[in-house]
Parts: sequence; structure tokens; C-alpha cells
Amino acid sequence: MPLLLIWVVCNVSDFSCIFPLQKGCPTTSLFFLPDVGGSVFYSRKLTEALGKEPSLYGFRLDPEFDWSQPERTFIKLAEQFADNLINSDIPEPYHLIGHSFAGLLAFETARQLKIKGGNVGLVALLDTPVPEHMRINSKIEKLTYVLRMIANIAYWVWHKILSEGLLQTVKFFIGKTAEFIRPHGVENTNISKKKTNRLTASGYATIDLTHQPESYRIIIGNLYKAMTFYQPLLYEGDLVVFKSRVQEFSEANPSHMGWRPYVEGKVNTHIVGGQHLDIIHKNTEVFSVAFILTDLLQKTALDTQKKQYQDR
Repeated sequence: MPLLLIWVVCNVSDFSCIFPLQKGCPTTSLFFLPDVGGSVFYSRKLTEALGKEPSLYGFRLDPEFDWSQPERTFIKLAEQFADNLINSDIPEPYHLIGHSFAGLLAFETARQLKIKGGNVGLVALLDTPVPEHMRINSKIEKLTYVLRMIANIAYWVWHKILSEGLLQTVKFFIGKTAEFIRPHGVENTNISKKKTNRLTASGYATIDLTHQPESYRIIIGNLYKAMTFYQPLLYEGDLVVFKSRVQEFSEANPSHMGWRPYVEGKVNTHIVGGQHLDIIHKNTEVFSVAFILTDLLQKTALDTQKKQYQDR
């Protein structure tokens, strides 16, 4: 991994957003989209758990990317990623994956690939809920939301007590309650200044940038703001959604994490134990995700081979 980091930083000529993580089967390529910090380091354990069969790639941010229009950032990033894929010599279909914020980019990149005529295979979102401002709510959905929230709090309290103890659970509960009742909005409008180092927006977790270097704060701030503007359109394909069993405090996401209205095809859901970060950090949850992904990738490869045989 350190050698890969050196390659990513130094190889700036003929810039491409795509870089290799692992060489495997050339006909099965899985692409990790960058997280809110602009990296794919979250994929480390999952890439190990997936084994040597699939070819694995990551996306990085173009250092010359124009951040001046935050309302267009998500679309522009996804267009750039899609163009890089189509112009590469990597065989189709393209399988895309992302955790949390990166899942939003995976979804939009898949949309852009479809628009540009690319062959999209698996699109997997790891515990990526539809942001609050995008949700389509009916009276029935609002009622079920309350019921899910009550059930999730019970899961959350039990998980928290077992992992951190009763005292820490009480302290966390008090802090989260105070955070919940505070007015929401994007507090950090100039993320390069140390005095404004907290990002908060309705429907998202608060990000504390106090101990982050300035360059990193700029990346996070730009991507975070872009997320608050993002408004997806219908995706003409299938979607795979992984949801952590224990959602964040006061969350009440359905099994499809709110994506059902935005997908024309099937939404396949998988519940994985643990909390939001466990799905990429804890071995049990990571291997569970890897097992399901491997099965889905193999099925997709067989379907592709059958279609190619039938088209002959």
C-alpha cells in the first residue's frame, strides 16, 4: 500500500482519476469511489477480504478540478469519472462501489455511465442513505419512520452498552441529544480558516475538522458542500444496498436506505451486523460484505458470458 501511495502522488502526467489497487481477472473489475476526504483508504480491509480474483481500482480527485460551482460538483465529478472509465482500456462491465458518501458518487457515476452508453454491472452502496433533502415522504412513510427509529434506538443502546459500557452510553446520549436540538445548517463556510472547523448540515453527521491539516479541510469542505446540493435523478439499472444493522443514533432508514424511488430496476438489500463504520473496519462485517459481493460478481460474470454467447 505505501508503494501505491507513492505512485498515486507522483504519477501526475497524463492524469487519470483511475488507479489500480489489485490486478486480478481482467473481465471482473470493481471500482471504489472516493470518500468525503477524497481517498479510498476505507477499502483496505474489503480489498483484502475479496481475495485475488477481481481486479480492483480506486478513483482519486483531479488536482485541477474546478470547485467554484458546488451545486454542480457531484455531477461534474461523476461525469469525469465516467469519462475516465469509458476512455480507459479496462473491459466492461464496470462494477462500482462506495461506502457512505462514496456511495453517492458511485450512484451518480453509474447514472453518468448509462447516459454515455457505458456498460454498468454491479452498483453497490455500503450503508449509504439517501440524504434527508432527497427523501420522498408520504404519511405512511412518516409513520413507519417513527417505528423504525424506536426499534433502532433499542438496537443502538444495546450495542453501545455492550461495546463501551453504560456510563459512556449515557454521555454519548446526552451529547447527541444536544446536537440534535441545535439549529442545523452549514456552519463552516470558509473551511480554510481554523476558527470555522465544524461542518453541520441537516440530515448529515457533524464533521469536526479541528485536527485536520488545511489542505484536507478544503477537500472535505468542498465535497461536503457538494453533497448538500446533490439531487439525483432516476437510475435506469439495478442497485445493491448494504445496510448496517445498528444505524446512527435517531436514524430510521428502511432496508433500501431510501433509494427505491430513484431506481428503475431492482433494489437488492443486505443487512450486515454492527454499526456504520463496522461494515468496513470489523473483520466479521467486512467478510460478510465480501462474501456477498463475490457471489454477486460471479453471477454478473456468468450473465455477461451468456449474453455474449447469445449475441454471437
